[in-house]
Amino acid sequence: IVAKKEEILTAEDIENTAPRSIKVEEGIAEIIEVESKSGKYLALHKSAPLGTLVQVRNETNGASVRVKVIGRLPEVDQNQNIIIKLSPKAMTRVSPVDRRFRAKINYSL
Repeated sequence: IVAKKEEILTAEDIENTAPRSIKVEEGIAEIIEVESKSGKYLALHKSAPLGTLVQVRNETNGASVRVKVIGRLPEVDQNQNIIIKLSPKAMTRVSPVDRRFRAKINYSL
């Protein structure tokens, strides 16, 4: 029989488990144009911290995927209305009809 050690929460533990704010955005999602397909669920976003897990929902068909932010979405004219760019693998998961789709995203800060 293995005895379990009692866990004692410190003030720091409680602070680290405090509820985080949820950020919700709506707009256009698009595919990242890359040569190789890594097979991973990745994304570029304008403001989400690197490493953030983002839930992306295709508003047209209800399909969703969780992606990891690996970089910033460049501030260029072609990205003006884009809220997130997804890797080819993530795009197949949300099954868009076109290379762009109306999306709702959310993530914790």
